[in-house]
Amino acid sequence: MKKLFLTFLMTIFILTACGGGTQPAANQTEEPVTTSQTESSPEPTELVEVKLEPQAGDTPSYVDGSTIVYVPAGEFSMGVQNGVDNPEHTNSTGGYWIYATEVTNSQYALCVSLGQCTAPDTNINPEYANELNVALPVTGVNHEQAAGYCAWMNGRLPTETEWEKAARGTDALIYPWGNDAPACDKLNFADCQKLSPDNVIAREAGRSPYKLFDMAGNVFEWVQDWYDPEAYTKGISLNEHKVIRGGAFHSTAEDVRTFVRSFELPTVARKDLGFRCVLENEAVQNAAPMCEMGVVVAPDPQYEDCFYELDVTATYCSSGKPYANVKINTNDGQYIGGFGALPPGECNLGDPAVCTGPELSSFEVKGTKKCVVPDIGNTECPLGYESQNNVCVLVGSNEPGVCPNGFNTDPNLGCCSVVIAPDPMCPPGYGYEAPHCTKYIQSTVQVNLPSCTITDKPTEEPEPTEPPICIPDPATGGGCP
Repeated sequence: MKKLFLTFLMTIFILTACGGGTQPAANQTEEPVTTSQTESSPEPTELVEVKLEPQAGDTPSYVDGSTIVYVPAGEFSMGVQNGVDNPEHTNSTGGYWIYATEVTNSQYALCVSLGQCTAPDTNINPEYANELNVALPVTGVNHEQAAGYCAWMNGRLPTETEWEKAARGTDALIYPWGNDAPACDKLNFADCQKLSPDNVIAREAGRSPYKLFDMAGNVFEWVQDWYDPEAYTKGISLNEHKVIRGGAFHSTAEDVRTFVRSFELPTVARKDLGFRCVLENEAVQNAAPMCEMGVVVAPDPQYEDCFYELDVTATYCSSGKPYANVKINTNDGQYIGGFGALPPGECNLGDPAVCTGPELSSFEVKGTKKCVVPDIGNTECPLGYESQNNVCVLVGSNEPGVCPNGFNTDPNLGCCSVVIAPDPMCPPGYGYEAPHCTKYIQSTVQVNLPSCTITDKPTEEPEPTEPPICIPDPATGGGCP
């Protein structure tokens, strides 16, 4: 994501000319007064440096596949009138980025597979080992494990103040979506009787003013702060409990209000307790993105200069949109060309059937006697990429961004890729987490067609085929042998 959020410097030239002259002096003889008009020299050009900061609601994708949201600096109303442990008061934050969703099982599993995180307690979170539940929030992690994941992403857990601001905005909302009573289309809470975590983007109607999901219900979330019931009246003191926020799938309507504080021992892991991360602007500016999924298309061996015609039926997600990054190679590895494409439609960012695993990009490939460049929609590059020689490359990729530990930095594209050793028990794109194969976030994937062999000219005559049907010219009756 290097330079995706560049701080542009705008130089504004301001030319100020001051016109004026001497005022007429009073004359007691009432003779006509001569006014002398002089021109003033223009002031020197003034250079003003203006920095363009991220805007509220910006939602790029981060290297672990998360959508992150920018919350601008400023004051907001925190707490509630006559609150016992969170009385109403004005607080302020600097600008920061925060995950739009809780960290998922699949995201945390990648961290574990790369040796950067310790596994959650699967007795507490049995869904972690089930490949069908990769889009559920990871639970069964204590405060240290949650903070460790965020640190791996060059981030941290949110402070309690940051969390509440992201949940309620600047209008002191009772619930993230507003002041209307909770309902199951907005959050996963006790009235829904689900009694377990849900997909992290299942409830669009419940998003906060900054478009965050599940800031009420689903699972509680760890934050940085130590809990003290009098923290906002007598100052913060060390306490043995950490603050948790947001309520969970079993919480009542009263307990999911944006100002409600709860607490837990930092060493405890629970089925109803997960987390999300916060990133400083510098970390986002310096981060490299995940490499886009790529596909290699091989020529038809029966013809000298012809390509397969590519029909994309499913694609990788980029910023919530289907996306394919197509690379055209010959079978001997010679690069011919490539392009990015955004087919029509949208993807569900939390649906593992769209956003994870190379098997989810399926392609119908046909031989053709025409040299047809595949056409799968708009050949626009995704956010943060630019077109160079018909190939989508990262903006500023000559200045490599930072990849998390365990990732590889692509020296050409400046993006992050991860190679997971194949497991004989699991298909490509999966890793073994007993007793199931678990999907991991995939990096660049290339699909070759091994049956194709490139030669300058065919060495053998192709197998005979049925002659084409000839339709005579309606006017002359001719045109066929």
